[in-house]
Amino acid sequence: MIKIMACGLPSASKLAKTGVLAALVLLLCLSFSGSATADTIDDDPIGFCAPPATVPACTTATGIGNETIGVGTTAIGMEKNGSGTSDNPWYLILALPNYIGSAPTITNQGTASDPFTVSSVTAGTHYLPGSPDLYTFTGTIGDGSMNAANMFGANEVAAFGSTPSFFDVFVYTMGPGLDSWTPYEFDFGGSGLPSGTYLAASGGSHPFSTPFTTTGLVDGPHIPVPEPATCLLMGAGLLGLVLFKRQ
Repeated sequence: MIKIMACGLPSASKLAKTGVLAALVLLLCLSFSGSATADTIDDDPIGFCAPPATVPACTTATGIGNETIGVGTTAIGMEKNGSGTSDNPWYLILALPNYIGSAPTITNQGTASDPFTVSSVTAGTHYLPGSPDLYTFTGTIGDGSMNAANMFGANEVAAFGSTPSFFDVFVYTMGPGLDSWTPYEFDFGGSGLPSGTYLAASGGSHPFSTPFTTTGLVDGPHIPVPEPATCLLMGAGLLGLVLFKRQ
């Protein structure tokens, strides 16, 4: 026997399901529309990017939810926004996933715009899922957005391939001062930085740091996320359809 499907209005149960879907879409959009990962950001944030370093590239987030910027395995770009030159020392922080070994070597590109030298580097210390934010952990200046929830989150899984057990953290003391709105580039020796390595910076006479929205992530993911406005419009449309059908 052949059954003929009616083409009338959806049943009440279908409308209810559509209403639930609309509400979920709206909630999802709202979760992307705000930055739930970053706390207060210092006046002079540091941003990273893949070479060639430029101001726009080092200050434009491209990762999941706009949290991270992908950088290279053997070379990185870096730039500071804000109020002029910051006195030395300042600190470059590397967090390498599941890494056990010596600190990666760092050199600048050898130009007048990259005058930095490394005066010292701390031995690697394990940053665990229960650790405080990265700046508190290293005794440097910064906001709370570089926290364990972010560092062990979806961006890291996408870049590293899984959730690491720990990060081995190295802090490089750098000098001389750091100019604002000036792109810098650095090279890493040996086999370079492993995928999933985070880079951050801190210090200066006018305190600066890297918020999670501009941190460097080696092989950082570039996963498209629905724009909040488009996403909210879609959710509102579904909800409006439910209300119309119930009249």
